[in-house]
Amino acid sequence: MTALLLIDSWKGCLSSEEAEDAARQAFGPEDAVTAIPVSDGGEGFCRILTDLLGGSFRTVPCCDPLGRPILARYGIAGDRAILDTASASGLTLLAPHERNPLLASSFGTGQLLRAALQEPVRKVLVGLGGSATVDGGKGLLEAVGTIPAGIRLHGFYDTDVPFCGPGGAVEVFAPQKGATPDMMEELERRMAERKGFMEKHYGVDVTHMSGAGAAGGIGGALLALGAQLHRGISSCLDLADLPEAPDWVITGEGCADAQTLTGKVPSGVLERYRGRSRVILLAGKVRNRAALEAAGFEAVLQVTPDNLPENEALDPERTKRNIASVLRNYLLEKQ
Repeated sequence: MTALLLIDSWKGCLSSEEAEDAARQAFGPEDAVTAIPVSDGGEGFCRILTDLLGGSFRTVPCCDPLGRPILARYGIAGDRAILDTASASGLTLLAPHERNPLLASSFGTGQLLRAALQEPVRKVLVGLGGSATVDGGKGLLEAVGTIPAGIRLHGFYDTDVPFCGPGGAVEVFAPQKGATPDMMEELERRMAERKGFMEKHYGVDVTHMSGAGAAGGIGGALLALGAQLHRGISSCLDLADLPEAPDWVITGEGCADAQTLTGKVPSGVLERYRGRSRVILLAGKVRNRAALEAAGFEAVLQVTPDNLPENEALDPERTKRNIASVLRNYLLEKQ
């Protein structure tokens, strides 16, 4: 049996590498298993792409989403600098009671970007995902200022949502980042204000631009700076040395739902291997199962029991055991 593991990080629980190591335990010594860490732009993007490109890392001081001093890193690979919004502005940097998108700022990501722009590079790749912010990139623009001539910005997003308005960054992302119903109207007002600011001062209308709402609107700020935005998982898979048609392809993420099919790791993996390999989706929690199964996954497997308390569901060791056990049992049934 041949198998390929392409599993995203499980936010706040496992890295891509850790999730894939757990899935590997479901296979026997006679199986040929290849594991390639992947990211769609969120947590782990900088580390994974820098490693894929054979680069090295730089660590610099910056701010977390609430302005507290931290250290974060970006990668250098040839003429490319690589960073992600999760490293300095990430949701996992905050305790649950600290999550408040009215207060969280993308300034730290701007500091990382500013440091990367001082390197002798021609391209800067920015992963857009996993942020604690819905500030429309306000903090980032304040920290960065302008882009030096000759440097091209590229942003990589997972879920394509509008910058503001119905179905936009506030409606889709703010509740996940700690917004209460009372905060939503003010956040939407701020995003509309930011859109107008960027149109006036940068000459860019992000209303209908793909990826503008990514990372709480940081995507829109990059567009204002002249960036090109791309689907993160497609770009990551293009850089990897992928086998052509393994028997099984195992993908997954912490929570699989309707957003999974809008550009996240599992949807990109399914698109790449549909019709060539049997693709299994693993997730800690599964919602919208019918839509996921209809998309073409061989199986959609939830590894966490529904009644398990959140603190236990996020326990890394328990999650690793669950991944290995659920996948092993499914593969045994199919033999």
